[in-house]
Amino acid sequence: MPSSEYLYFAEKFRTSPFDNPRRIGYARLRQLQEERITSEDAGCPGVLQHKTRIGNLQAEWLVPEGCPGNKAMVYIHGGGWSLGSIRQTRIFLAPMAKKIGFAAVHFNYRLMPEHPFPAGMDDCYSFYLGLLEKGWRAQNLALAGESAGANLALALLLRLKEEELPMPAAAVLMSPITFMDTMEGSHTEMVDFDYILAEDSFIISDVAELYAPGRDKTHPWLSPLYGDLLGLPPMQLYVGTDELLFDDAIRFYRKSRRAGNQVELIVGDHMPHSWPIFIGDFPEAEAAVLKMGDFLRLYLPEEEQRLMSACDTKGKDRGACDGNK
Repeated sequence: MPSSEYLYFAEKFRTSPFDNPRRIGYARLRQLQEERITSEDAGCPGVLQHKTRIGNLQAEWLVPEGCPGNKAMVYIHGGGWSLGSIRQTRIFLAPMAKKIGFAAVHFNYRLMPEHPFPAGMDDCYSFYLGLLEKGWRAQNLALAGESAGANLALALLLRLKEEELPMPAAAVLMSPITFMDTMEGSHTEMVDFDYILAEDSFIISDVAELYAPGRDKTHPWLSPLYGDLLGLPPMQLYVGTDELLFDDAIRFYRKSRRAGNQVELIVGDHMPHSWPIFIGDFPEAEAAVLKMGDFLRLYLPEEEQRLMSACDTKGKDRGACDGNK
């Protein structure tokens, strides 16, 4: 039985006004989302914010006090490849990083429909390689993301594998989109239950065509389920039973296990799309984030640890934020 806090959250979400991007446009919706961010959303006690650039991409480090300086989570935000930003992601990523106990770095990537595939994916690729160029070692990094961000994370892993480049030590994937060529199973059966994506009239085939117009939707960089999954790093998958993308996670989990990968699947009973990001709203989300911390500590090394010096409080772009050689 879901917690009373979750039931309150779900009811409040269902009854909140919704701005459909198909009606007002993606650019206008992005503007409205940014305007709704309050000063209370700007930070998290005990987590330092440090803005920087990796290549030509705006980025931000979120550094919990006392976290080990040689570990970091590279986070790719969701939003249907069309929404999301550093300011919006910080609201949940800062408390998530604090609860996990690792620094997190996230960034703005190009969004569709103005910048269709592969623009956003190329940005994720260049950002990750930029971290390596700054001195970060792949074995000290974990990749994470939710929804479309988890899709981009999987696409990035497949691209790194294809190009024989160093892959991160682990990946945390929340409600990933893993196939976009068919409308079947939970994509249609869960419409009456997924109050987050269904309210957005989220039809994966329609969104996929906006994201990658005219492209083969079975390409592994679009539908990672169809890629060669052999040799991917350890992964932790989260999915809720009440979401459109339930089958995406289950099918990817099964195929990945058959490929011999280490994969942990966490199914949230009656939980919605990307439920761990609602860490401040109900206890099921907080419990999920604690499991992320346990998972990441298994696969990120513990040697050569040092404490983050708050990512250089004088604002200079140096130290742990720029690498750990």
